Amino acid sequence: MVLNVLSFLSIVGITIILGYIGNLIFDKTKIPDIIWLILFGLLVSHMNIVDKSIFIASSEIMCSIAIAFILFDSGINIKLIDIIKGVPRGLLLAILGIFFNTIAVTFVGFFFLKFDILNSILLGLIISGTSSPIVITILNKLKIKENIRSILNVESIITDALVIVLSLFLLNFLTQSIKEVNIKIIISLILSSFSISIFLGIVFGVIWLYLLQKIKGKEYDYMLTISVLLLLYVFSELNNASGAISALIFGLILGNKDIFSKFIKIQTSELEEKYMHNFYNQITFFIRSFFFVFIGLIISIKLSALIYGILITTVFILLRFLTIRISLIKIKISYQELKLISNIIPRGLAAAVLAIFAKNLGLASGQTILDITFTIILVTVIYTTLAITIFYRSKA
Repeated sequence: MVLNVLSFLSIVGITIILGYIGNLIFDKTKIPDIIWLILFGLLVSHMNIVDKSIFIASSEIMCSIAIAFILFDSGINIKLIDIIKGVPRGLLLAILGIFFNTIAVTFVGFFFLKFDILNSILLGLIISGTSSPIVITILNKLKIKENIRSILNVESIITDALVIVLSLFLLNFLTQSIKEVNIKIIISLILSSFSISIFLGIVFGVIWLYLLQKIKGKEYDYMLTISVLLLLYVFSELNNASGAISALIFGLILGNKDIFSKFIKIQTSELEEKYMHNFYNQITFFIRSFFFVFIGLIISIKLSALIYGILITTVFILLRFLTIRISLIKIKISYQELKLISNIIPRGLAAAVLAIFAKNLGLASGQTILDITFTIILVTVIYTTLAITIFYRSKA
């Protein structure tokens, strides 16, 4: 059935209600609202209420909007000192996770799926990292130590960026856009992407923080911030940087204006801070809720893909426990907390978009990569939700 205005508006309305009720359910049961939203998307897709192909075609746009707003909102609500403390461990966790996961999936792709080695590595890279929008959403709802929260936030953000850069590089190689693999070039691209992203986020943040004081109290000044956020994201992507990281840094600057105000000599107000946080939280609530319904809408489930999805997810669970233990060595953490955070392994829309790229570029393994990736997104999100419900309750 072709997408029409009434069906779309109905989906939007139900999504907001589900998101709201999901938050209430979480307060009582500790079951994240993500599961209800994704299941609703699956139901809508199964009933053919909308044209699924339209949503798949718009996946890049939805992914960019969701990541920009969720990371921006996260930056506003994170203390700068906490995120700085989480960088070393988060970076280690991200690198180890991508390395171990990619090797394991490459093995599965080569020996079980009968891919060649490069396509096997591509599948491994695409699904090797946790999804920052989902991880951040989950962590914001859990009462865990701030240092652990910061490490996991940093890890998910870094894995998103690394997975995208490395996967696109390999896709270019497989489609003959580049002729040879050069490790120095890869490292240079990654470091360049991160440094440019951080620089742009800081520059836009500081300048906009100063200009906000000039228009403070004017009508719609918060909406102008959203326009700057979107333009920053676009500008970063056009300059081979990560719009996601720039959005996070931009949010960090605005959310920690008490620190940066000393350098640009402006005054801040606690009441103004409260209004700002509330406004952006409301917008992010809607975008985040629709984002998870969107995942449910575009996911396709096939029996063979489901089997491999469960197999690979099981491997991810085992490797996750190992990488967490290595990365958090000498950090005081209870065994119960270790079990909790070791089971936060959701994959998200960044993986879905990369899989769609693989299919659209005409790779022989493209359709299989797409099917397995979508299945793993669903399986890992459901597993993470159930694991959190079990371990968080036992922790409490």
